[in-house]
Amino acid sequence: PRDSALLFKDKAIMKPPGAFGSGLQQDYTNWQELPVPTQFLVSALVALDSAKADYGALQVYPGLHHQHLRPPEKPSDIFNPSAGLVEKELLGDVQPVMTELEPGDVVIFSSLAPHCSGPNRSDQKRRTLFLSYSAARFGDVYDLYYDNFYGYLKKDRAESNCETFEADY
Repeated sequence: PRDSALLFKDKAIMKPPGAFGSGLQQDYTNWQELPVPTQFLVSALVALDSAKADYGALQVYPGLHHQHLRPPEKPSDIFNPSAGLVEKELLGDVQPVMTELEPGDVVIFSSLAPHCSGPNRSDQKRRTLFLSYSAARFGDVYDLYYDNFYGYLKKDRAESNCETFEADY
């Protein structure tokens, strides 16, 4: 029987000219705390602007969505851009597929699909929506995901080495 999907993560990505890309990753690395098996977690990328190679378009490695390529771990440093990345050697000879998109195009991919994006080398902005879904049979995990996310955010900000001070007004 078919299952309905529930949104658990919603993110807008704004990539102005000159913005960096994102490293090779599997989304499940940061979703391991959700009580949902990997095969029931997917993301939909919705292009709001053109997304060509020089705009830093999403690249997906086909056929590698059957296993988590990192050892099981509790996410710990999700705001560090190099944390939780997949080592390229684990991909073998698989070459990425560039998802060149026009506004309104949608790409749906597994939480285990290795993916990355390059820098935006164009003079145009690239905006996308990343909407992530889980199978409804596992319940609504939206609040759980964001409780975990904000918990990591608080930890990350608490460990900041920036000094605080009292303003003297």
